Amino acid sequence: MTIRPKIIGIAGGSGSGKTTLAHKIYSAMGPDRCAIISQDNYYTDVRILCPDGGLPDFDNPSSLDWSLLVDHLFALKKAKTVQIPTYDFARHYRRQETGTIDPRPVIILEGILILAVPEIVATLDHSLFIQCPRELRLERRFRRDVVERGRTEQSVFEQFYENVDPSQKKWVDPSAQHAKIVLSQDEYLSCGDELVQALIQQWTEP
Repeated sequence: MTIRPKIIGIAGGSGSGKTTLAHKIYSAMGPDRCAIISQDNYYTDVRILCPDGGLPDFDNPSSLDWSLLVDHLFALKKAKTVQIPTYDFARHYRRQETGTIDPRPVIILEGILILAVPEIVATLDHSLFIQCPRELRLERRFRRDVVERGRTEQSVFEQFYENVDPSQKKWVDPSAQHAKIVLSQDEYLSCGDELVQALIQQWTEP
């Protein structure tokens, strides 16, 4: 039987809980029924963005390879396996290794900017946006970037106030208007099995 995947977009600011919710749904559905793709895998190699050195604004849509992501989403909709890029967040390089994503009934795409790009929105069958206060997003991002991505404390704070917060106001918050469901942080924090199952049922019904 041919799988006809549905693409589900989960968006929200950095540190809003997108990845955690995506993995709750993945755990509930299982690897045979669900797969996750992160927008972060599609950052363009810094050596291409800034060949003369320096770093780009990673919270601007121009820092991502949207055309490749769109190609992969359409391929998955046609039940084709794709090889997604992987990204080295310490050096900001695209690695040679790729990750394999096979077609599944539900493909979750999570990322801060996915609802700000019309070409991506056009590929989505369903979409959800998680709202989150600025202070909580900063706290979560700080823990992630220092521990998981090898960043310094100072660089995290500088990037948040110079790039992340302005991007939130310019790109992320306005993109919530394209979501079919907007989830408050209180609703997200109280997200239990009932809500997860309700989302799965809504997204998998014919």
